[in-house]
Amino acid sequence: MAKLKLKSITCYQPSEKDKDEIFLKFRGDKIWPEKSKFIRIDANETVHINLNINATTIWMEIELWEYDFLSKNDHLGDFALKSSNYAGQYTSELKVMDDFIDKVKYSLNWEITR
Repeated sequence: MAKLKLKSITCYQPSEKDKDEIFLKFRGDKIWPEKSKFIRIDANETVHINLNINATTIWMEIELWEYDFLSKNDHLGDFALKSSNYAGQYTSELKVMDDFIDKVKYSLNWEITR
C-alpha cells in the first residue's frame, strides 16, 4: 500500500477578495488543518500541510472547502491523486465545482512513498 504525503497547497486565485479560509476533507471527514477550523490563504501564497495518508484505492479525492462564518461552507472542488504512480513528487490542480469555475484556482503538492 502506498503512503501519500500532502505537502502544501498553493492558491493562485481565491474565491473571496480578502483571502479564503480553507480546509481539506477526505471521505467526508475534515483532515486538515488539525488544530483549527481553517487556514487563511491569499493569491500567490503557499501553505504547508505535511499530512500523511494511507492510499486505500488507486484514485483518491481530497476535497477543498472554504469556511463561511454566516452561511454554509463552500465546496470549492477536488484534488485527484493517483496512488499507483511511481514514488516521487506530484502536483494536482483543483477540479473546480461548477459554481466556482473561473473564480478559483488552487494546486496541491504531494508525494508518494513506498
